[in-house]
Amino acid sequence: MKILLTLALLLSTHFASAHYLNITSPTSFSESPIIVLQNNTFKFFKNRWKPNEHIHVEFGKVESGKIEKGWWSAQWVLEDAGGGFVRIKNRWKNTYLNNESGKLEIGKIESGWWSAQWVIENAGSGYVRIKNRWKGTYLHNEHGKLQLGNIQSGWWSAQWSIE
Repeated sequence: MKILLTLALLLSTHFASAHYLNITSPTSFSESPIIVLQNNTFKFFKNRWKPNEHIHVEFGKVESGKIEKGWWSAQWVLEDAGGGFVRIKNRWKNTYLNNESGKLEIGKIESGWWSAQWVIENAGSGYVRIKNRWKGTYLHNEHGKLQLGNIQSGWWSAQWSIE
């Protein structure tokens, strides 16, 4: 049974101010603690394995790579989609991460699309995993480019800090 706890945590190494998080206790790796940010401030997703890489859309498609300070293309807001899921919206393009066509992309969505809904799972040590609701696959850059796929629990390539 899931135990829903609401905690106010100040993560000084990753956040400038206090944020409220919903955390659900896991029963297995595939059901890790879930983190949902409760405010609508813009955030960056920085990869743990390749710390110079952030998720962005600067060149038209969603990718993980080096960014410049101030790029709106690398800034995201997590919108509550209900039920512990979020939509991940880009600040610059005002579009959403999704896999409606079967691959990772950025674009306009319908509000109920599971392909554009994500679970932010606690990976420990201040990092998260980003899991797609529809396919149950994770964002990672294990093979050089940003993609969705199955992962192993220890892959740093599938762990992100939210800054």
